[in-house]
Amino acid sequence: MDKNLIYRCLYLHYTEGLKLSEVSNEGGLTKRVIRAIVNGLRDPEVTTDYYEDRKTADYSREYPKPEYKKLSKIDYAMLESRYISLICGDVATPKDIRSYLRMILSLSKLRNC
Repeated sequence: MDKNLIYRCLYLHYTEGLKLSEVSNEGGLTKRVIRAIVNGLRDPEVTTDYYEDRKTADYSREYPKPEYKKLSKIDYAMLESRYISLICGDVATPKDIRSYLRMILSLSKLRNC
């Protein structure tokens, strides 16, 4: 996950005084993820950095942006085959099915562009 986004969520919640739902709308993350960030359960090192910056009132810290791997058509086909075999073999968890549906949705968005 992008640590800059986590830092921004902490800033919006603590410094700007926004509620979790407002931070969720602003940051694009779910309320459950925002709650985990605020409680320090998710990326606690970013939370620690934020608290250090809050003491000095310097919020200019930036983290390196994550690099995402782009999958080729062959990689997508192999991934789809894996999901189909899990589903047909009746060993797929709801998380697997959700991931498969997200993959199909992202592929359909790419094809419509």
